Amino acid sequence: MLGIAGLIAIALWMLIAGRSANSDEAHRRNLQRYSNLYFRLNDLEHQLGGDVARFIGVQALKRRDGHNADAEREALVASGYYVKLSAAVTNLNGRIKEIDDRFSNVGTDQEGLGLIAFDRQSNIITVICRPHDAPAYREALQKP
Repeated sequence: MLGIAGLIAIALWMLIAGRSANSDEAHRRNLQRYSNLYFRLNDLEHQLGGDVARFIGVQALKRRDGHNADAEREALVASGYYVKLSAAVTNLNGRIKEIDDRFSNVGTDQEGLGLIAFDRQSNIITVICRPHDAPAYREALQKP
């Protein structure tokens, strides 16, 4: 009887442990870790200079951590933990400051996440935020 209870306990532990690796919380922690590494490596690259940073592999590490952060962010969007909003803006290049000001007071997320990306070639703004902040960001995106 004790052996069966032990096997059930081990099976439950494995199920919980296996699930936590793919949980939203794990993805959020990984996103934060990869983002921090990316920005530290970016600072190091600027301190060392491009040639030295490339020679010792800083740029490759930065690129890897950037891709890993993007993958974690996309996993969080796919799970619904974050939402992604996009809008086309006429003459984005000439309106970056105005649009940036529009988003300055939007978002109540404690993580401070309201990632805003400007694609100047296609004139598209993309925002990744928590679902409860989406209406405010959507409203800011729709302003003329």
